[in-house]
Amino acid sequence: MQRGYIYYRTAPLGRNFHPDFRPELTPKQMLRMGVFGGRYLSDCRAEFPASWLQSVNSAFIWMLAPVFAWLWLVLGRRRLEPASPTKFAYGLFFVGLGFLVMVGAALSSGPAGGRVTPAWLITVYLMHTIGELCLSPVGLSAMTKLAPARVVSQMLGIWFLASSLGNFIGGQVAGVFEKFPLPWIFGAVFGVCMLFTLIAVILIRPLKRLMGEVH
Repeated sequence: MQRGYIYYRTAPLGRNFHPDFRPELTPKQMLRMGVFGGRYLSDCRAEFPASWLQSVNSAFIWMLAPVFAWLWLVLGRRRLEPASPTKFAYGLFFVGLGFLVMVGAALSSGPAGGRVTPAWLITVYLMHTIGELCLSPVGLSAMTKLAPARVVSQMLGIWFLASSLGNFIGGQVAGVFEKFPLPWIFGAVFGVCMLFTLIAVILIRPLKRLMGEVH
């Protein structure tokens, strides 16, 4: 990025420039100090912020939700549709696969944290979106069917409370990013996901019996 540029200091230190500014700093370090107004130059087409990819998950949901709705209907007509507990296991499995992809991305970046292709993050979003579509809408549907009519709203509240607890745990994990190697962190999350996937698989039959005719 921005190779071949020569930077000159044209103002006294501590005034128009950050006190720690040095011409040999990388462009990324300069941006953090507010150089160039903290913005990428218009000719920097080889690099873009990862935040630009935050809409990928929404795009995948928009594209894949009709596919999954069609798939469940087709499998249901053929009496092959997985039960809700089985879909939960699929969801956990794909979430785990997403973190396994992140292990590969972290290893590719190396110890110095080099740049990697955005395809890694797009693949993660794809895996997590598939897992979300197997888990979130199916879980909400199962909650409304299984809960007694007078406590349906409370059960849905508990469902979203569990989601908020998961977000809280995710935030705590993010707090140790600088303390442990990224491949180790993502690998540990992958292992936890696979553990809960195994537990979900073991519980499929008992849960199906408890659910009765609710599919």
